[in-house]
Amino acid sequence: MQTVNIHEQRYTELAYSVQNIINNSLAVLALKVDESKEELMPYVPAAERQRVADHFAQMKQEQQLIHSAFNTLMNLGRDGEREIVQSAVDLRQPEEILMDHLRSMQTLREA
Repeated sequence: MQTVNIHEQRYTELAYSVQNIINNSLAVLALKVDESKEELMPYVPAAERQRVADHFAQMKQEQQLIHSAFNTLMNLGRDGEREIVQSAVDLRQPEEILMDHLRSMQTLREA
């Protein structure tokens, strides 16, 4: 059905756009963490450097975890993407479907 293909294409394009935005934002965040560490370390007393370095390493690990979890979620979403679009094509626009998924992810994150 042509309508399904159009909606499926729009949903896929929107999902990829959101994925790119988040991946790019995470990459910028990682760079800023690295830059901040390099800029701040000369001002940190020698006795505290390891603690500060550990703190920055933890931030980097959290960023990598978010990146990995998000990409896994997107891959899972791609597997069920066709099913979601086909079942909802007559009821909702792809943007609404994606927003529902994003709200669900937020709810899971807050739990």
